[in-house]
Parts: sequence; C-alpha cells; structure tokens
Amino acid sequence: MDVPRNRAAPAVLLLVSGCASHALAPQPDSRERTAQVTFEGLVMERLPSAGAWCGVAATFQGVRYRVDTVESGPMEPGQQVVYHALVGPPLCERDAPVLSREIFRVGQRLRVECERTAKGEFVAWERAESVQVRAGEVPWD
Repeated sequence: MDVPRNRAAPAVLLLVSGCASHALAPQPDSRERTAQVTFEGLVMERLPSAGAWCGVAATFQGVRYRVDTVESGPMEPGQQVVYHALVGPPLCERDAPVLSREIFRVGQRLRVECERTAKGEFVAWERAESVQVRAGEVPWD
C-alpha cells in the first residue's frame, strides 16, 4: 500500500524548531527606544544566541559587561547586559548566528553604542562602528 507523503511537513518542523530556539534566548522589547547610551566596559559573559539571524523578526544575543565608563546616556557603572542584534559580519560569525567570538571574547574591552528601551533594557543595533575594540585585560582583576 502506497502512503501519500506530506511535502509540507519538513518546512513546518523547521519553522517550529526555529521558534523553539528563538524562545530559549531572552529577547528585549526592541520596539520602544528611549535614549542613546555610549559606554566602555569589559566583556564578562556571552549569553546564549537566539539561534537565528535578524530578518523578519529581530533576534539578539546578550553580553554581560562590567561597565567602567559611561560616556553618555542613562546607564550606571557595574554589571549590565546589552542585547546585540544578530545581523551578520563583521560583528557576527560568518557561519552561524552568534556574535563574533574574537570581538566579544571574555576579557575584551569594548566601547559600545546602544539604546535604552522604555523597559530599561539595553539594545545594540549592530553597525560596524557601534562596537570598538579596546585593549584587552583579564576579567577578574
């Protein structure tokens, strides 16, 4: 007996698995932006990636920083999480929707331009000039 095949099933499974991985990573509410922020800090931790590139929906990967200097905007020194949009190189890896392991490595000092949302989250819409590498240092000094 010949069983008919549903050719739509693989596409549905891909869509469902993509939504599941997207739901596991925390996602900021990027619709309400309130203030520009510029700071210099040390990468303490890279949080899990959303597992998908920015496209129809905005996807992000969080980075925990030790913020040392706030140049402008409403941010306090200390540990802060900034959600970086996953839009592709040079700030992301070429082969996977994750932030560059070289640029966002633990211990790397960065100058970051981002926005604070109405809910108090920090979001960086990736442009090559929005993240500048500074001299690295050991994160536990």
